[in-house]
Amino acid sequence: MHSIRFKITAITVGVILAILLTIFCLCYSSVKEESDRQSVEMMQLIGQDTQNTLDEYFVSIEQSVGMAANEAIDSLDSVVLVECGAVGSQAGRAKRTPEQTARLDAYLAEHCALIQKIFENVASHTHGINTYYYCISPEISETEHGFFYSRVGKAGFVAQEPLDARTLDPNDIEHTTWYYTPIQRGRPSWVGPYTSHFLGEMWTCSYLVPIYNAGTLIGVLGMDIPLDTLVAQVEPIRVYKTGFASLCDVDGRVYYHPTLPLGTLPELTKVSVSRELLHDDTSGD
Repeated sequence: MHSIRFKITAITVGVILAILLTIFCLCYSSVKEESDRQSVEMMQLIGQDTQNTLDEYFVSIEQSVGMAANEAIDSLDSVVLVECGAVGSQAGRAKRTPEQTARLDAYLAEHCALIQKIFENVASHTHGINTYYYCISPEISETEHGFFYSRVGKAGFVAQEPLDARTLDPNDIEHTTWYYTPIQRGRPSWVGPYTSHFLGEMWTCSYLVPIYNAGTLIGVLGMDIPLDTLVAQVEPIRVYKTGFASLCDVDGRVYYHPTLPLGTLPELTKVSVSRELLHDDTSGD
């Protein structure tokens, strides 16, 4: 009798434990899947919100530069430029006379002064930028270079020596991408992050617009923002206890990471992230 009771009790306890274990496994799997789903959803929302914030900021920069660029294009006097031999069918074919050169330089100085006033008003209402400038093409003038204003280390924008495109090395694309990239593309362009030679090698992002008249490049107009402005948007982000946000380009070069140095190449890190993943909105898991 005792043996039968023990067997029945053991079988009953075993069945109960098996049922509990099965229920636990099913619940654990379900809870884990739901937890993972919520985690992925939360991280995607954080990423999307941060992207939207940055996109809105980028658009504000584009609009600010666009306003100045539109005025620069619209205010150019094609008749004066043609008469001075700067644009048109004869531009570049015959050397300008001293009178043409003097008239063109005087006109460009007046033109740049007008755009600088407009740009100054726009820049003062644009968050986060540290410079704005208009660099005149050396093919147009060798003496009138435009304007360059910076507030790096200053309370407000202060006039600096204009950027002289004649001193730029087209082979040093790391430092001169701000000038040559929009010209090569022939359209408004974002460039960077790059180390700006005229800002003490500061990591910089720039939005630039090439200014043309009758197909001839007049100059490049743009604004710079420090990389720190973008980093400030992602640095505070935390996911649970150990998660964080980082910032890199489509090639995987690191521009912000809690432990990796700025500018680290992907092959120098222990983190394996494929180029394809960097182009996708989500990894899917």
